[in-house]
Amino acid sequence: MRPVELAEGVYGGPMPRPWELEELVTRFDAVLSLSTPIEHAWMGYHPGALKGRVEFYWLPTPDYNAPPLNAAAAALARVLDWVRRGMRVYVHDRSGCGRLAMFCAALTAALRGASYVEAVATAAARVGCGLDSRAQLQLVRGLAACLRLGLGLGELAALDGRGAAVTEYGCTLTMELEPYAGPRLRRDRGPPAELARLAAAIAEEADYAVTWLAVSVGGGRARLRIQVWVPRGAHPRAARGYRPRLDRRALLEAWGEVAGELGLGAPSVDVELVEPLNPPPP
Repeated sequence: MRPVELAEGVYGGPMPRPWELEELVTRFDAVLSLSTPIEHAWMGYHPGALKGRVEFYWLPTPDYNAPPLNAAAAALARVLDWVRRGMRVYVHDRSGCGRLAMFCAALTAALRGASYVEAVATAAARVGCGLDSRAQLQLVRGLAACLRLGLGLGELAALDGRGAAVTEYGCTLTMELEPYAGPRLRRDRGPPAELARLAAAIAEEADYAVTWLAVSVGGGRARLRIQVWVPRGAHPRAARGYRPRLDRRALLEAWGEVAGELGLGAPSVDVELVEPLNPPPP
């Protein structure tokens, strides 16, 4: 094993092979696995082999995808609790690259309050490779935004699936709109009410499958861009037939209310559907 340091007390790398388990339990006190059940079954170790030897937390995350915000927050909280207790932690996916870099970036945002840009750059430097997809980037982006808006990991972990989507979208939109409408965004903690309503409308039409949200304002127009891939946490191959309902009129109406309330200009909504087997790059 040749682990890399993700943060103080936290290390990462590829999934240990069965013959490396003795080294794993000798060097570390706790393990977080991002690998899927089939990866454990065919390429790695049985999690039961660690029972009673180290603490173990499992966050199965399919290749190229990312976990929901609430699940990621719960895993981060567990890792930080281990570190506070003086434990050495090993985090792994299958190959020690994309998903591990995603978790390292999320950990950096949680520990340092870093922007997602800084967190992703830090992760690439520490892991030695970057994130695999825009879905992973959006998770880090949404998490960093929520933390900067005063929401804690415990609050995020307590959300249900729909609440996680709405909160991630709302926090992301708040940070996107801040350069254009900062003083007009009424908020205390978390996204303001008008953006929470817009985020709920996006979640209603696009489920938890949005991989990117972007806002541009200028020339009297306010453009909202929504990119949709596969549901968060789903394997792309298992979601080949997935299609959200996406009522564009409902999205335009919801965005129009926000644009009008904030004085942004005439609203427009662009929706891009990405094929499940072609994950958008970060």
